[in-house]
Amino acid sequence: MDAFSLRLASDRDHLQRLGARSGGKIDVLQAPSEIRPRAEIELRYRTADARSYPTTHRSSTRLVIDFASRYPFIAPVARITTPILHPNVWESGVICLGAKWIASEGIDLFVHRIARLLTFDALLVNEQSAANRNALTWYQQTRRRHPAAFPSDQVKWHDEAAQLDISKTKHVGNTSNLTAVLACPTCAAKLRLPTGRSGVVACPKCRHEFDART
Repeated sequence: MDAFSLRLASDRDHLQRLGARSGGKIDVLQAPSEIRPRAEIELRYRTADARSYPTTHRSSTRLVIDFASRYPFIAPVARITTPILHPNVWESGVICLGAKWIASEGIDLFVHRIARLLTFDALLVNEQSAANRNALTWYQQTRRRHPAAFPSDQVKWHDEAAQLDISKTKHVGNTSNLTAVLACPTCAAKLRLPTGRSGVVACPKCRHEFDART
């Protein structure tokens, strides 16, 4: 098998496991294959489909992910096929994820990141580079009027509080039993690190390495 076929086979397994452990929140309607390199997924999270949110809301969203022949070396394209109002979704439905694609990122992490974005997770909504300026204006105004309505839903991960591998860190002063919670700059996973340390840390989810100091 070539890299494309091997990766799609791995992605099928990851998507099925993601759906199984999502508690019914993620339904894989179609897994990708060599013949049809496309995934179709239903995300059952509350989001906004019109300016009337939070008075009204959409309870599920259809997501299509297309994989080019050079995948995983180029990013998959994710598109929403149901009505949605979001600053980082083009009117065509294509999602502007912003973060640089990393070939080693699992498709389950990719879908999880999309779910958090579509539920207006403050760590992922990019107000500086909006795909839909009208939606951005609506989002900023509505968030000020109804702060409790954002995020629109909670997207939980089975290991959301994953412990950080700190083997590459060093002490920088007096330490205690306190821990600091950091967000991975690539996948926004919550990482826990003892206070009083600095160095290069590795995210246990996407394996991205970055400098951190607590």
